[in-house]
Amino acid sequence: MDRRLFLKLLGAGTGSTALAANGNPFLMPTVAQAEVRSDTADAAISEFMANPPFSFNYAGQSSAILLPQWRAVRRKVSSSPGRSEELVTWRAPSGELQVQAAIVVYESFAATEWTVSFANPSSNTSQRLSAVLAADTIINGSPTAPYVLHHFNGSAQQADDYAPQTSLLAPGEAQLLFPVGGRPSNGTWPYFNVSWDNQGVMVAVGWPGQWTTQLLIDEQEGLRLKAGMTSADPVLNSYGDIADAMLLDTFLEAGETVRTPLIVLMPWSAESWLVAQNKWRRWMADYNLPRFGGSLPTPITPTTGGLSLFPDQSQELSAIDSYVRRGTTTDHGGFYTHWWVDAGWYAIPSWLPDGWNRDWGNGVGNWFPDPKRFPHGMRPTFQRAKDHGMKSVLWSEPERVGIGTELFDKHRDWLIAPPDPASDTSFLLDFGNVDAWAWSVERFDTIITNQVALGHELDVFRQDFNMDPLDYWNAKDVPGRIGMTQVKHVTGHLAFWDELRKRHPHLWIDSCASGGRRNDLETMRRSVPLLRSDYQFEPTGNQCQTYGISLWLPYYGTGVGPQTTNDGAWGPGQYVVRSSLAPGYASSVDVGTASEEDWALLRTMNEEFVRIQDDLLYSDFYPLTEYSLEDDVWMAFQFDRPAAGSGVVLVFRRPEAQAATMQFILHGLDANSQYRIENFDLGGGELVSGKSLMHKGLEFSLLDAPASAIVHYERQSGGSA
Repeated sequence: MDRRLFLKLLGAGTGSTALAANGNPFLMPTVAQAEVRSDTADAAISEFMANPPFSFNYAGQSSAILLPQWRAVRRKVSSSPGRSEELVTWRAPSGELQVQAAIVVYESFAATEWTVSFANPSSNTSQRLSAVLAADTIINGSPTAPYVLHHFNGSAQQADDYAPQTSLLAPGEAQLLFPVGGRPSNGTWPYFNVSWDNQGVMVAVGWPGQWTTQLLIDEQEGLRLKAGMTSADPVLNSYGDIADAMLLDTFLEAGETVRTPLIVLMPWSAESWLVAQNKWRRWMADYNLPRFGGSLPTPITPTTGGLSLFPDQSQELSAIDSYVRRGTTTDHGGFYTHWWVDAGWYAIPSWLPDGWNRDWGNGVGNWFPDPKRFPHGMRPTFQRAKDHGMKSVLWSEPERVGIGTELFDKHRDWLIAPPDPASDTSFLLDFGNVDAWAWSVERFDTIITNQVALGHELDVFRQDFNMDPLDYWNAKDVPGRIGMTQVKHVTGHLAFWDELRKRHPHLWIDSCASGGRRNDLETMRRSVPLLRSDYQFEPTGNQCQTYGISLWLPYYGTGVGPQTTNDGAWGPGQYVVRSSLAPGYASSVDVGTASEEDWALLRTMNEEFVRIQDDLLYSDFYPLTEYSLEDDVWMAFQFDRPAAGSGVVLVFRRPEAQAATMQFILHGLDANSQYRIENFDLGGGELVSGKSLMHKGLEFSLLDAPASAIVHYERQSGGSA
């Protein structure tokens, strides 16, 4: 059987999951429908075995030659309606290499994923394992289809973070995607969509390290995808083919195991690639987002209290008391769900020069509260917050180590030294070192247990990562073991989170990494990104971030506040804060400088968020305008919850947009139902048919520029939906 049939067995190009109903092209099949297609999963895994969609070389020979000669063993791991998981294992006759593929087929989404690992179960050293590609497969068999690659910026603290990009694929010209520096979404997003003729495939690379993907149209085979972990630094050593990107190249010691990136392929058929993205969003919610305490993450409204990154206990307690007096906490009729203590709560080496000894970045590696600023630890702060109905968020950065800290002084052998101390003096804690890993688990387990309100545990463990690790990993690699330091660090990092979540099932993990630079799929299955980018506040950039990231992730957060308006230069405060609406909506004011107007806007912005928070999350997302960073246009998008019959439309007239009135066509509604429409700025409400909203649209008049509007709609009883 031809390898390209693998995708066809999963429904590629068939439209098998594009079920039109109520105007929404993607509705999940029922359990019965999923069960009917279980034979499709069986056939897909059989095809996977016959033509594995990954490749490697062993002892100088290609896996395309070796695997058909090796005995394959297939074992079912689990099966539930819509999801089948199996393990397929091949073993070299010499006994020194075992190849295992963990395969999951999601029948109800016509999607598949796999993760390949290599083990040496023998007592001898293996032969050379090289050219390892986690994906090496034909996406579509036509060499002449009009292929368009829809890819996205990652996070780089820029206005265009998460911006959609479009590249036309041409025969014989390789299109490469890769991040910078070893963090998986640093500059480039590890998710993309390839479309042709109203169909396509969405792809994700799940690897919290350095990766490369390559798309190439072959005149004989069609469109081929290659992807894998790589070690080449694309900034220092550019490459035009993934084969030159320093793929994993190593031997395995006796008993050693390594894994490759997770690969996901989701075929689709729809009127446009943008509509197809809602299929991905639903799959993310159904099968990927972490279940904290068994439940999906909910919208939250945290606050730091407007404190600096070098707080003390008296400041924390005073800020909480001020927020209580202002009625912002839930026990006083307010809205704040979490008290957020960010960086700087730990001890910073006192011998550092003035200024340096107050820099939060110089204390990483001292994972205990500063005894001078927090003489009783973090418990008094979080106890006071808990007393007023707020949960706890505490920042950390386990992998980065500063000079003169506890980890630096006592465990230098666990650290990887900076390859270029002139540009970065930070050391990297090697998560591939079992002693370092065990110490980290125990230390942060203690913090989660003890630095919180009495009788409680930490609610949100916020993990940052403010360094590029790739050069560190490469510096530690030894000859003949290219990529092994990275593999072991990445797997150690994931195991660290898995162990903390095993010990604390209700613990949320927040993945930060300089604001959104480690948001691959493996990471998103364990955490949520409460700060999608360090590019905050400025309205145009944040509107565009929502546009881009919402096409892939249902849950993300950002922060904004009444005092982050650039003294009015960005427009009215309402316009600025609405531009950053997100499922995780952090806000604050500085108690010492906030005006009455600031406190009033703080209340209004959070009350608006609470009214629409459920519609921002676990909904379908429809851009209503083109993506643009220009200031002479409008931007608008719609979040729609078909099952609830409700949604929200966010509209922004930018400062130089000439038109004062715009009409926007809504999507996903029931044409036969009536919807109650409420504009938050106008009050009241009106009834409009779904048919009218989807054909004539909804008119917005914003006389000033810049300006914004929020419209909430709700299906009225008696409709056909």
